[in-house]
Amino acid sequence: MSTSNRTRKNEHPAPVPRLIVLMKAARGYHVVYVRTILYAQADSRFCRISFTDGTEKAVFHTLTEMEGILCCGERMGDLLFLRVHRGIIVALHQVVELDRMTGALLVNSERIPISKGEWKRVISAGGSLMSDTE
Repeated sequence: MSTSNRTRKNEHPAPVPRLIVLMKAARGYHVVYVRTILYAQADSRFCRISFTDGTEKAVFHTLTEMEGILCCGERMGDLLFLRVHRGIIVALHQVVELDRMTGALLVNSERIPISKGEWKRVISAGGSLMSDTE
């Protein structure tokens, strides 16, 4: 058997992006297409998710739970979600401009604030996202 066909013991396959997830809702579950998420915002014990088509859905997950569901801080192909503020997770792949004073400008022309404490992490993650697309 050639070495190219063998799997090394410590070698793990690359994570496969989850493009569809189920999220708890008032009457069951929402089927959510991850690529269409602009951002998630905390609202008491649940989150409001805004989508590229202008719709918004309330889901019964905390923002901390949403970080796990969206794999915040980890690349999933060309998708990347980051917590940019105490109460907001943004889809960096939906950002068209980052400004230290006004925050992130999304593809739908909406602005999302970025906390001072998260600025360096956002710039670093955004840079790694951009370097793979050029």
